[in-house]
Amino acid sequence: MTERSEQCRNCMWWHPNGNINATGSENTPVDSNIGTCHARPPWPFLTPTGAPGSLFPRTYAERFCRDWQSRNEVPL
Repeated sequence: MTERSEQCRNCMWWHPNGNINATGSENTPVDSNIGTCHARPPWPFLTPTGAPGSLFPRTYAERFCRDWQSRNEVPL
């Protein structure tokens, strides 16, 4: 099976996130295959203390979606 070129790692909206560990633990090595998608606004949430926050969705580098755009294209 051939590998798709339209993967998150090749998308202009995807940002590798070097400070996220796959398990969420500070004692595990950083997973370079995890990043965040900035094609849409961040998701709002409330922290356990009730303070507001927001996060962009985390994705794996080899995933893909309908919002994919080449890093060489001008965004719509």
